[in-house]
Amino acid sequence: MVSTSLISITDDLDQFWQSSWVITAYLLTYTGFLKVWTKLNDAFGTKPALLAALTIFIAFSGGCGASQTMSQLIICRAFQGVGGSGLYSLSLFAFVRIAAPSKSYIVSIVAGSVVSLGLMLGSIFGGALSSVHAWRWIFLFHVPVGAIAYVLICISIPTHFPRHCEDPPAYASFREMIHDKIPSLKTLDLFGMGLLLAASFLLVAALTEADVRYGWSSGSTIVCLGLSGVAWVGLFAWQWSIGQEQDKANLESLIPWSLIQNRVRLAVVLGFFLTGSAMMITLIQIPQRLQLVNQLTPLDAGVRILAYTAVQPLGTMLTTILANNFRIPFVYILLLGASLQTIGMFLYSEITTSSHLWPGQYGYFVMTGLGMGTSIACLCMMVPQVIRTEDQRPAIGTTLQLRTLGGALGVAIANSVFRRYIMSHASQSLDLKALFDVAKDIHDRVSSTQSSTTLVFAEAYNMQMKVVGALSAAQILVALLAWRREQVLLDR
Repeated sequence: MVSTSLISITDDLDQFWQSSWVITAYLLTYTGFLKVWTKLNDAFGTKPALLAALTIFIAFSGGCGASQTMSQLIICRAFQGVGGSGLYSLSLFAFVRIAAPSKSYIVSIVAGSVVSLGLMLGSIFGGALSSVHAWRWIFLFHVPVGAIAYVLICISIPTHFPRHCEDPPAYASFREMIHDKIPSLKTLDLFGMGLLLAASFLLVAALTEADVRYGWSSGSTIVCLGLSGVAWVGLFAWQWSIGQEQDKANLESLIPWSLIQNRVRLAVVLGFFLTGSAMMITLIQIPQRLQLVNQLTPLDAGVRILAYTAVQPLGTMLTTILANNFRIPFVYILLLGASLQTIGMFLYSEITTSSHLWPGQYGYFVMTGLGMGTSIACLCMMVPQVIRTEDQRPAIGTTLQLRTLGGALGVAIANSVFRRYIMSHASQSLDLKALFDVAKDIHDRVSSTQSSTTLVFAEAYNMQMKVVGALSAAQILVALLAWRREQVLLDR
């Protein structure tokens, strides 16, 4: 819902060039706390952990709706991401545990359908609210709906789910219960989590603030980039040491080293990261282009982006048919999905820069969305085929983290390219530095100035789509990593 509403939010709160933090703040905390919720689920059960996550999400959704400044909104979005990570991961875990293993494919279809439906309706619902200047209800809507969900969870989920059929342990006191849960919580890699958050936050901060508050050569930007690099190196060194040293064997690493040691597994991991980047950029930037360049309302932009989101489930169906019915190796399906994305995005990056809405771009949306759905479904189906059973649980968490992290970094990179292009072309058209604080001026300028503004913004958005095209092309190279003599097929 937020993707079609960013322009309306910045119209009200100003600071257009800080608007990407509304997305990245949520994604960064979402990524960082996934493992925390997994451990809380192991220690205290799904129901208490899910209720705690929902409480945090509801509280800070209300805070987002009540925010009066962009800084307040960004802070509340960060805490909303903490709750959101628990809601998604714990709900997915509950979905899997509801049905017997033999029926897991049905659960996967239902869960995937719910996510796809939310993706499609979210853009329309968010656009509709923003079109009537009610963007705050995008967040406030979660409060009553969340309260209903809270009641349903209390009523429908057994207290000790998924061990509700077993006799619950008896504790003499609360202190005894906490003491019993500590061993499970001790396996949480807090140091690794801190390194991941520091590395990703510092990198996103450098990319987001460069050309806004600081220059690329400023001390602040250089320090952020340098410290981020140190944190990334430290993170991978720490994850390697967890896998090598016996005294750290009780820790559950954020990135199981077995995923990196095998070429095919590495292809799956990198595939999730790259698809997360490409998908998040398109979901955020295309609705913005439709509003700023093509002068559409948020609702119109939300409806038109359906050409991209609505076909993604078709990509899932295509993958299932190719892998199951025709027994086509996964590597070829990955190459198909990445190729569709690459062709679609590079073609879209060359569309007209006028405010006229060219209908042919919908074909590019369909091509890219079909490729994205194909790639994501293929990567998900490959996980149980190429990863050992004992590593599948942490591997699923890792791939989900990397997909979200890829989205955060991808949005930051795309916005950095966008700002850099506008800065370099400001003197050639008009003083675009004046647009750093107020985006709505684009709609209020006289026709000649508006035409110049539209041209530069359209060219900048085209540059962003070239970034998506490059990320999609990188997926082709990653798919080739999965090539081997005996190709990976779907087990029957």
